[in-house]
Amino acid sequence: MALVILAVIALSFVFVGGASFVSIGQSFAAKVDGKTVGIGAFENTYRMQLQENPQLLQLPENLRATLRRNVLESMIQQQVIDNYLDDAGYRVSTLELTKIIHSEPEFHVDGVFNQERYEEVVSLSARSVAEYEQGMLQQMRSFQLQRAIRGSSIVSPAAYRRFLNLAFEQRIVTTADLTPAAVADEVSVTDEMITAFYDTNPTAFQLPETADLAYVEVVRDDLAREITISEEQLREYYEFNKDRY
Repeated sequence: MALVILAVIALSFVFVGGASFVSIGQSFAAKVDGKTVGIGAFENTYRMQLQENPQLLQLPENLRATLRRNVLESMIQQQVIDNYLDDAGYRVSTLELTKIIHSEPEFHVDGVFNQERYEEVVSLSARSVAEYEQGMLQQMRSFQLQRAIRGSSIVSPAAYRRFLNLAFEQRIVTTADLTPAAVADEVSVTDEMITAFYDTNPTAFQLPETADLAYVEVVRDDLAREITISEEQLREYYEFNKDRY
């Protein structure tokens, strides 16, 4: 495990440290040692990040800009590794790629690889089959590089002995469960102790302010249904307020 972690960490220092890149150009998001990271690929990767993590859509604009920079930085680092893999001659055959894809259970129907199922699942990730297979090739080549680093790593005898000691180390631990019932008979609380605790922690016994309200709701339409006005009352009201009409 230690070697695997060291290998992964080493990739960033070994490759990124010696790379040169420019960002952003007219027709590319970044250029790494002469190889470009396309704007379209960058935007697609950014959108996929948002689709996979919908909560990122709620980020304010300044944090969204930081997210875009992080996505671009990740693509630049990957391009550095891809450049090295190209120069070093790492290759994955079509047969190897096909075997890996055909072994994925999510592409199976009744336990057998199904081409339609494969295309359907890939389309759900907003990628074409060609883009998916290109990504798989990059992952497989990167894994070849990691295996090469692990296989060529040098471990001193002292470090190896230390690893074995830690791997097979055993510890004896004694635990004790303390419950209120187990210690209740040994604890005595006096009135003075209770008063002192209350005086020391007055805010612990406070409740939020509250208000009791009583109100009467008068609804005009409800009252109108209970009132009957005669013709005579209407005439009296009219005569009294004749000037208004």
